[in-house]
Amino acid sequence: LRQLREAGSDATPRLACSAYSLQRYRDAVYLQPEFALEQPLQSLQLVPGERSEVPAVGELCLFPVTGEGLLLTGQDRPQISWRTGGERCRAHQRSASTSLKKLLQQWGVPPWWRDRVPLLYLDGELLAVGDLAVCQSSRWRAEATAGEQLWRLRWKRAVASTFD
Repeated sequence: LRQLREAGSDATPRLACSAYSLQRYRDAVYLQPEFALEQPLQSLQLVPGERSEVPAVGELCLFPVTGEGLLLTGQDRPQISWRTGGERCRAHQRSASTSLKKLLQQWGVPPWWRDRVPLLYLDGELLAVGDLAVCQSSRWRAEATAGEQLWRLRWKRAVASTFD
């Protein structure tokens, strides 16, 4: 407990107990979820408007929006995938493409969540990084035109905020 409290800002001490783990990350101590050491899941198809429950990740849904979003047609079948390394995203309102690893660090995503952030792809193009960012892509639109529907990814994490 002393190490959790007094460790330097770059240290990540962890206290593993039989029922839970405490992990320090940046300036906070987290009650770490049980799935923290499990491997990510296989890719899955996400149908716009339908919810999908993904074990150890949470509930995912593409929901319709007015304003900024992703253009998806009825024939499009976006895929949810997980980090494998080397992914890049030019997040909306950023001037350059950045590695996903660096973005997740900048956004303060704890290390045990980084392999669980759902990545939305269509035809091999990265469209969104969970609900954290929409990537500049051929599908991103500032607003819909007549007959178009724009979508955003909603991610309800698998654990309650009291556990994270």
